[in-house]
Amino acid sequence: MDDPFPTDHDLFPLRGPWRSPGDPAELTQVPPHLASWLTVPGSLSEALRAACPEGLSLRIHRRLPVRLPESGARLLERPQGERVNQREVWLLCGDSPAVFARSWIPEGVLPDPGEYPLGDRPFEPGTQARRLRLEVAPVTGP
Repeated sequence: MDDPFPTDHDLFPLRGPWRSPGDPAELTQVPPHLASWLTVPGSLSEALRAACPEGLSLRIHRRLPVRLPESGARLLERPQGERVNQREVWLLCGDSPAVFARSWIPEGVLPDPGEYPLGDRPFEPGTQARRLRLEVAPVTGP
C-alpha cells in the first residue's frame, strides 16, 4: 500500500509500500532481532517498558491537525476529509530513541494523551478505543 497519509515534510521518507507485519514475506527484509518487535500483539509501549531497564519516556516530535485523505480514511474506517490529530513521537529507552511512531486520532475518540505513549490507551480496561491495524514500511534516513 502507498503511504495512506502522504505529507510534504516526512521525517523518514518511504522506500517501499506499507504492509502488515503479519505478512511473513515482509519480515524476511527485517533483521531477526527486530522482527519480533513488529508483531507484538499487545501494547508496544508495555513491551518496551519491560525491555528497557533505563525507563521508557516519550518526546513529542510534532502534533498537527490534518484532514483524512481517501486512503487514510479507509484505514481508519472514518469519513474522507474528517479532521484528525496527527501525532509523531519518539519513544526513548533512557536517553536513546528506540521507536519513532506516528498516529492519527479522530477528534473526540480519545483525549489528548499528552506526554504519555498512545499505545497504552487501547489496552486499558474498559476503553472504547482499539487498534485497527499495525503497518510497517521501509524508510530512508538516519
